[in-house]
Amino acid sequence: QDNQNGPIDFPDAIRWWVAMDRCGENKFGAPEYLLGSHKNESVSNEAVFVTPESGDLPNYTRRTTYEPEPGDLIIWDSRTIHR
Repeated sequence: QDNQNGPIDFPDAIRWWVAMDRCGENKFGAPEYLLGSHKNESVSNEAVFVTPESGDLPNYTRRTTYEPEPGDLIIWDSRTIHR
């Protein structure tokens, strides 16, 4: 289990996630990412949970959802907002 954002306090960190089960059936368990949000300037390094409506995050309107199969690996910039 991971948190939406942090705390992360160094700029070159990544996060990763390996699917143990099939994800996305009935819209359950599929990770969603706010594209470009790793460039935000309002989410602090201490933040753990944020909403897409907070700070400058409404500027990032594009989202993507992945439906990984067991064993699939997803890697993203640690500052990317996801749920």
